[in-house]
Amino acid sequence: MKDLQYYQVPLPILKVTPGNLLDADAEDNHVAMIPAMVALAQIMSEASHLLYHSPKRSMGEMSHIAIDLDNKLLAWKSTLPEFLDIDAASLNDTEWAFKQKLVLRLRYYNTRILIHKPFLAASASKTEAPNILQHLHACLDAARTSINMQYESFIHRIYIRTWWYNTSYALYGAMILLHLILSGYPSIRDEDLLLDVEKSLDIFESMNNIVVARRCAEMIREVLEVARACVARRRTPHYTLSTSTVPPPPPLPITGPANPSASSPAPFGLSNPHTQQQQAATNPTSSTAPGVDNDFFFSLFNPDSQPNDTRAEILANLVDPTILEDFAFGNGASDFSFFLGT
Repeated sequence: MKDLQYYQVPLPILKVTPGNLLDADAEDNHVAMIPAMVALAQIMSEASHLLYHSPKRSMGEMSHIAIDLDNKLLAWKSTLPEFLDIDAASLNDTEWAFKQKLVLRLRYYNTRILIHKPFLAASASKTEAPNILQHLHACLDAARTSINMQYESFIHRIYIRTWWYNTSYALYGAMILLHLILSGYPSIRDEDLLLDVEKSLDIFESMNNIVVARRCAEMIREVLEVARACVARRRTPHYTLSTSTVPPPPPLPITGPANPSASSPAPFGLSNPHTQQQQAATNPTSSTAPGVDNDFFFSLFNPDSQPNDTRAEILANLVDPTILEDFAFGNGASDFSFFLGT
């Protein structure tokens, strides 16, 4: 195949565009998703190139690029036709409109994660800069919203259980939350994040007929146990953890929709996190096997046992999509050795 520039395909003409209603070649509303996805893919491609595959830049330069990309993303959202408005909920949506809006929402928040994820590594190494915290919270909000959207769609619309979308986005979102829990930021409520990770587990377990979903559930369940024990140990009176004392970030210059379900109570069927934390505190490593997995757990339970750079690298591997996909699809190690970079 030749480079993509050799394949020029015009975007469809849409009836929803002013002046095209009577055009015989114009397409109906259900085709409007195509140009929307193309425009979003352009933003994702730009983010990939500028933030992940360009010569090394300072954090300040990266921050400016990320804010500019986030503003482009918000502009993209504002240009969506009314029937694809991802912020609007309607009881009258047709099935195709509901599915398309959900896919666009998932891709929108996944793109936000893509834009702001590079700053998670800086947060794990305790870089105390207000702009870093703004990116951290933008990434956190996007991950939580993505998981909650999938969870709600599973409860109310069983037919939306497309395994590829759900495993990819739920795994990525859950591991970002676990990364932040294990990083130990005092301005983040661990309880809320643990509940959202539980929701991602429910998503995977509802697709237990899919091998990839089962492997994702296995990985999240193991790291979630580590996170619970880590949180429980932080709460013990004799435990001192060296964490950043930075305050919650100032209001974001980057605006986006609020997460309506962030403060919602735990849904029926979720286990009691208080009980789980007590159990983890009593026996935090009861299910860990000797060997590499135990080294991984030990590294995360004992922040002072690893240099900051090593610990930051281990945590960064939790949100590396290549590593996560290799594990989920069975292409990498069958244990957790890849988190240690061995």
